[in-house]
Amino acid sequence: MTKGFLLRMMLMKLILFFTCYLTMVSCVTLQRPNLGKQKIELTKNNLDQLNGDYDLKSKDNSNYRLPFVLIYYHCCGYDTIIDQGDRVSLQVLTNNRIRITIVDDNEIVRTKILKGEIKDGYFEYNSIHLSSFWVLLNAYTRKKMRIGLLPDGSLVVDVARVSWGLLVLMPITGYSEKASDIEFSKKDGISQH
Repeated sequence: MTKGFLLRMMLMKLILFFTCYLTMVSCVTLQRPNLGKQKIELTKNNLDQLNGDYDLKSKDNSNYRLPFVLIYYHCCGYDTIIDQGDRVSLQVLTNNRIRITIVDDNEIVRTKILKGEIKDGYFEYNSIHLSSFWVLLNAYTRKKMRIGLLPDGSLVVDVARVSWGLLVLMPITGYSEKASDIEFSKKDGISQH
């Protein structure tokens, strides 16, 4: 066996090891719903009740903002000062697709389509994102989220997220987060986009 062949075999084993390691440590599960309120069971027949405009801030004024929960891009392009015209619009396109539109100062900042499924009375969405900023430094994010609806029209959102910073394929930093029962009020009297 040549020296080059042995080196390639060691590199392949190293890549396989870190791929398996990353898969094991990036398992994302949502907490069981712990909602103390009655919620509407979402089905294929009533999923369109999610259509509407919602506040950016959660009802409990926690640090969670709806764009970060639904899309999770720190560079969304909107400022942190929330005005009356700021909102997130949801529009159900099909039983497994919802369009999310972030509106800042009455201008559309970002639009994204979430592809998911109805599961246990919620719309559930899973995503995996690997971004290569450089050849050597990468970021890996895995997210699971579910959206529910309360009788007053408010959204209730549960989210679990795991992120890793990778140097080639070796994890160098990690972050995980779980949040349940975050409520966002429905806005009245604002036109849909």
